Amino acid sequence: GNAKTIRNDNSSRFGKFIQLFFERSECGGLEEAGQGSAHLVGAAIQTYLLEKSRIVKIAANERNFHIFYQLCAAAQLPDALDSQLGKLGLQPAEEYVSLAAGGAAREEGKDDHAAFLRTLRAMDLVGLEEEERLEMFRLLAAILHLGNLKFSWTGDGCKLASDTRRWLEKASALLGCTAEQLEEVLVRRQIRAAMETVRMELSEEQAEASR
Repeated sequence: GNAKTIRNDNSSRFGKFIQLFFERSECGGLEEAGQGSAHLVGAAIQTYLLEKSRIVKIAANERNFHIFYQLCAAAQLPDALDSQLGKLGLQPAEEYVSLAAGGAAREEGKDDHAAFLRTLRAMDLVGLEEEERLEMFRLLAAILHLGNLKFSWTGDGCKLASDTRRWLEKASALLGCTAEQLEEVLVRRQIRAAMETVRMELSEEQAEASR
């Protein structure tokens, strides 16, 4: 949930609601007078309002969420080719529209792979199992692949640009569906009316927004 902005290299892009829990302590006769003391017994943090729009649009000199760059960096290492990371089909960050748009896909002096290792250690500390982590990585990689899709209007409907089909195939494999099934939901909208189902062709702009 953190990303680089023009003002902060590690800005949290979500809200945090913190609750503190106290237990009242008896203190002689003061308790009855409403003057008893209390001590902290716990706390809880809830996150909300994640800046989801950053996934598809970032300002100049800013970056997307850290984890995207970390995954791309880790997937390029030789030992990742035969691992689960190698199966994500990830390319260098510069090849993804959603990561390179801000002009800061690669930063001098920043080691995204080292940051990824710290992220893995943090996941271990909070008790995430390996399969849970891999499922998150698959979804994140699919988001990156989908962001590279382009569409064009052919007169009889919106079509996927042929030179971006490889990204569709990568995303569909990670999402557990066929490329044809994924393309269908990207270029057409299904509307249920009474007892029938109608499929409406999307415009080029609508298809790109549906990613």
